[in-house]
Amino acid sequence: MRNEIYREATKLIRSRSNDALRIVFRYTQDTIDIMYIDEQILNEDLLPRIERLRTRALEIAEMSAATTITAYGELETILATHDDAIILYLLAGDDEGIIATHDRTEAPFNNELL
Repeated sequence: MRNEIYREATKLIRSRSNDALRIVFRYTQDTIDIMYIDEQILNEDLLPRIERLRTRALEIAEMSAATTITAYGELETILATHDDAIILYLLAGDDEGIIATHDRTEAPFNNELL
């Protein structure tokens, strides 16, 4: 059941992301599962960057659990905008979720979100 949810989320992200999407991966406390990767970045050393993103997502989930605003409920999504990238964090729990990275030079999400 959980795998199907992640597959559907990946399909939705891909359908909305145009050519800006670079990588989508599912993470847990101990694992990383690549759901999509753009062929253009296959020659790059991705593991250190993916590990940093996973660590950051775990930190965000831990921080948000400690600072939940009860009027709004739990934090589920973060959209981080950087100079060269846009990173979408979909937090499925304290220790799992999906991360999608996009080039900032393209038009992610069909310009509907940003």
